[in-house]
Amino acid sequence: MPIKSKHRLYFWSLKAVSTYLLLSPLLSPSFLQRVEAKAQASKPSFVQSKTVINAQQTAPSEEQFMKKLADKVQAALNANRPKELQTATQAILIIKMDKMGVVEEVKIDTSSGVAEADQAALQAVRKSAPFGKIPTKFGDGLALKYTFRFGASKPQPLTVGEKAESDEYMNKVREKISNSWRSPEVSTKCKATISFLIEASGKIKTASLKKTSGNKIVDDAALAAIKRAGPFEPLPEVWKNGYGVEYTLAAGPKSDIEHYKFNDVSLPDGDFNISRSGFKLKPLEYNKKIEHQLQDRKWSLEDKLKSLQTQLESASNPQAKSDVLTEMGKVNLELHHFEQAVKALTDASEIESGIDQNSIKYALTLRELAEAHRQNNELDKACLSYQKCIDILKNKGTDNGANLKELKDSMTGYAKTLYKQNKVKEGDAIYTEIKALN
Repeated sequence: MPIKSKHRLYFWSLKAVSTYLLLSPLLSPSFLQRVEAKAQASKPSFVQSKTVINAQQTAPSEEQFMKKLADKVQAALNANRPKELQTATQAILIIKMDKMGVVEEVKIDTSSGVAEADQAALQAVRKSAPFGKIPTKFGDGLALKYTFRFGASKPQPLTVGEKAESDEYMNKVREKISNSWRSPEVSTKCKATISFLIEASGKIKTASLKKTSGNKIVDDAALAAIKRAGPFEPLPEVWKNGYGVEYTLAAGPKSDIEHYKFNDVSLPDGDFNISRSGFKLKPLEYNKKIEHQLQDRKWSLEDKLKSLQTQLESASNPQAKSDVLTEMGKVNLELHHFEQAVKALTDASEIESGIDQNSIKYALTLRELAEAHRQNNELDKACLSYQKCIDILKNKGTDNGANLKELKDSMTGYAKTLYKQNKVKEGDAIYTEIKALN
């Protein structure tokens, strides 16, 4: 048994040695290198394809990415351009995408003012996406502003009649803009160009800065002047689809000659007005600051009138409507729009009469109406309104101090109107009555 066991052990040991001797050449470094090289050469083609794909997905530079994006978007826009526009305009879009250039959101940041142009820009982005892997510096996503510029169609030549109509219309537009333009005082001369589109009704549809003056104050003032000048008269039939205008407004330091006027007439440069007697008239200094304050006051009242018109349209009950109409009448009086003032106050007095013919509110509305009639030189109508007002206030009694003041003010206005009609005796009688009230 011991001998047999020893032989078996030898046999397995010999087999192990033989196996090692058979495999040892295959384990040498030179052989392994040859096997690896052969294996690399015989790898399936899909491994090579994967390598190519990885190379294609390498993040591009910022310049490469933006050029690719611009080319794709432009091609998509060219395939679906909006119809011809009356004036040049632009739309600014915000585009948000993930790291592979897939668009997650696209929206209008600044509208072009033309629905067709805005939609064409949105569609161009959506159809041209995705844009491929974004530059590494942008991380996991990118949000960018992209500007689309739309040029105006080339205008057709005008006939002689249309040219005359155009010139006449633009002269009126120019006059309104000139009246609304208040040049800011700046140290150097500059100009701002505003692009705007007039609708068929004469309203300004869109207005934007076309060319900056280099001074934000001037740019803002120019844009405000254009908006304030509108609405204009309805467009001639030839421009029924809208009329695009580019208007340039200039600003700069005041020249000395602008400081002087004589009898509210500007003096010509380097000259003086000469009287009939031959004496030179000294130029009188003209206070430009006061003129600006008056103009600001006018614009403020006009803005208030527009606001009141909006309130009138949304007034929910007769009393609210009457209050707005009364205020509109007062504002129109301050603007010297006497006919509009009479109309608004007439409407207000009719509403107040329907609510309560004996109320103080009705009496005071009649007094405002009388004042509007008086300033509109409708003296007989003014007297009738004053009489009605005074009768109501007298019936209310004068025990209340406020009522007494309203009565005296109304009687004073009535007396002035009588004097204006040369009815001195009647006017004196009213003043005698006022003294008795004291």
